[in-house]
Amino acid sequence: MARLALSGKARRVARSIVAYLAEHPEAKDSLEGMRWWIERPEECSETDISDAIKILLGRALLSHWEAAPGSVVFGLNPEFLIHPKLALLKLDSMETDSTQ
Repeated sequence: MARLALSGKARRVARSIVAYLAEHPEAKDSLEGMRWWIERPEECSETDISDAIKILLGRALLSHWEAAPGSVVFGLNPEFLIHPKLALLKLDSMETDSTQ
């Protein structure tokens, strides 16, 4: 199965999101609001954020909920808190996956 290739910026965004959630495990926000979770958000595009979210959702590090019709929020997958070392290994493996 092909995996989405992460740019360097998207990888940095993914790490920032996980780092923020590790410190604030109850945090939940929309795609737009997640900019607050990212270190140096002004240096990344919406595509970088979207790609990072797709990867984190695919690796079960993020969960998403429909807060209201058409309004999706993202937050930490509870599995991260149960098995944080495994979750971080999943994140680290993003760098070694082959693309496509």
